[in-house]
Amino acid sequence: MPAVVRYGEIGLKSDRVRRRMERQLMKNIRKRAGGYVKKLASRIILYEGDEEKLSKVFGVVSWSPALEVRADIEEIKEAALELYTGGTFRVRARRVTKDFPLTSPEINRVVGAFIVEKRGASVDLNNPRIEIGIEIIGRRAFVFTRTVKGPGGLPVGVEGDAVLLFSGGIDSPVAGWLIGKRGVRIFPFHIRSGVNIYSVLKILSTWFPDDLPLKEVDFPREKILKVLERRNKKSYFHMVFKAVLYRLASEYAEEIGAEFLVTGESIGQVASQTLHNLSVLSRLSPLPVLRPLAGLDKEEVVKLARHIGTYEVSSRLPEPCATIKIKPVTYANEQILRELVEEVMG
Repeated sequence: MPAVVRYGEIGLKSDRVRRRMERQLMKNIRKRAGGYVKKLASRIILYEGDEEKLSKVFGVVSWSPALEVRADIEEIKEAALELYTGGTFRVRARRVTKDFPLTSPEINRVVGAFIVEKRGASVDLNNPRIEIGIEIIGRRAFVFTRTVKGPGGLPVGVEGDAVLLFSGGIDSPVAGWLIGKRGVRIFPFHIRSGVNIYSVLKILSTWFPDDLPLKEVDFPREKILKVLERRNKKSYFHMVFKAVLYRLASEYAEEIGAEFLVTGESIGQVASQTLHNLSVLSRLSPLPVLRPLAGLDKEEVVKLARHIGTYEVSSRLPEPCATIKIKPVTYANEQILRELVEEVMG
């Protein structure tokens, strides 16, 4: 049984951009779900693939396993009857292309009357037990009773590459997921800490068409602490930590041709993430910094983490700075921070 795949904002793009995004979405579907795909008007049809994986393909708004028949009212009636399993029902038809001789309301009435005649069924337009969907696309018709939501957004690969600062905690996987939903390929970047983050990365990877390659680097924690102690600026630890991390991640981004950094920072979530501090960090970063969680509170982030599937594993991992019991500066001096970072990196 093929699956009818629907997309959303892709269809609002210019012809050239839409075709490019449709091609990328089809490519991503093949990678994740297998089988083969075919484009029919504003739909993509998946044949002989693992359709359940469509629910984790960015760009897919919804999908339906369907019976495929000719765009002939008699064949459509028989397919709808085959899918009817009892109880109240309604029919909802849509002509994706407009060349079918009957209008959508007329199709609803004809198919509904046929099922009532053959099964003695009752129509309930408000709260039916079963809804029979019909989509007519050119010479083909697809009849279904199940519609499953996808994540929506844009297909991964249409908006370039970014390096994700990945701790494995609750926030960074959600940030990576949100930026992936906007069509960006992500490359996780992690500082070695002895923490096993691979289980989190494996879960996050199920939402992307390709495995997520992890870049791990050593980090000069002890050097940072020594510099700050000598300068009597221990309150700058978190800021120096992040600024150095941005610098190292930017070097990696340059190697792979990525144009942005992505972080799991949220305005005011912790003392070091004041709007001023985030602004200072952005100015010190060699690359632009994307913060998809900026306007979310912790409850909203946790809800998304549960949806993605990373929450349970992430919540058991310590954050990189959790062992550093230093009260952070909330209004960092940009020049002082710049000097401290240069001394650490020198």
